[in-house]
Amino acid sequence: MSEKKEKWRVTRAAIAATTNDNKWKQEVGESAATIWLDRKEWNYFPVNAQIDDKPKSLAAIGGKRPDFCAEIKGELIYLDAKYHSCPNNEFYLEEDEIDQYVKLREWLHIERLDIGERDVIFMVFPQKHNATKLIFVHLDELIHGEAFLTDKGKSAKKVRLDDRDDLTFEVSLIPD
Repeated sequence: MSEKKEKWRVTRAAIAATTNDNKWKQEVGESAATIWLDRKEWNYFPVNAQIDDKPKSLAAIGGKRPDFCAEIKGELIYLDAKYHSCPNNEFYLEEDEIDQYVKLREWLHIERLDIGERDVIFMVFPQKHNATKLIFVHLDELIHGEAFLTDKGKSAKKVRLDDRDDLTFEVSLIPD
């Protein structure tokens, strides 16, 4: 095995070993998403996530910024990378976080006069695959997902990640 491939193997192992650190998980998800978007040559740009740069009107309604904005066939979509544990092959978000994305969509229509349906899509990287598998999940799927309570007693919604062959992609973290 080449030294470069070995370094990436060790990096993936380190990622898997540090999955309880939310900041690290965010970095892993965004990095894997960037690698995939670049290799697929998508027309996209990252959304600045600095607190000082968040529009006050979006903050006032409790909206959440996505990680990326991409143009697909002349339409804008908003992407948010998630490096999650996905227990039982399910992806879930707490309802409070889902509501923040719903408010983002509302804000785009009202504040930015953004015409048209603006899709918010999650780029889910299940931790068990060490960021080498990407599964797309639409916000509307979670809005209508199965309700349940998390181990911490928080309301959440979940969707199954099975049977998504057309929305599932392999991600190579090894540099070209």
